[in-house]
Amino acid sequence: MNVNAPELDDRAVLELISAHARRRPPRGIVFEVTEAVFAEFRAQQPRVRETDPDEIAEINSLLGTHFEPDDLFLSGAPVCDICTRALSMVDVVRSGLDRHGEDFVRSALLGPSFIIQIAAPESALDVVCPTCGNVNKLPQGADPLSGSDGGTAHTYFGAKYGYA
Repeated sequence: MNVNAPELDDRAVLELISAHARRRPPRGIVFEVTEAVFAEFRAQQPRVRETDPDEIAEINSLLGTHFEPDDLFLSGAPVCDICTRALSMVDVVRSGLDRHGEDFVRSALLGPSFIIQIAAPESALDVVCPTCGNVNKLPQGADPLSGSDGGTAHTYFGAKYGYA
């Protein structure tokens, strides 16, 4: 849904997207937004799992990009269901590459538009653990804006793409 027209009020668009994040649509919704709306929504996300410089270097090597540590983050505190290894943004990127391919992942994170994708309640982010190979299903059903659910709502953000 394109909501980046200059005639639209950024605060109203932000409230629309936030309301959908709180209530969860029956089907996922993709919003194309202004840079200001993207930055504000991104700033509202709980940053439980920062991306450290070594992880950024690995992601940049995988994608041929120039991200900085603050450009990418994963909220929640996901761990592997089998071996309890902490999952990271590198794991999300690697899983995305395996599932969607490099062109899609690069386009999503660096595309020409600012995108916020609000997942449906039953959606899960599939992240492969590099230690044991388990495909972890990180749930999207809780409110990603509350930060009060003990890390059960997992979001990730890049410089131009957010999945909440």
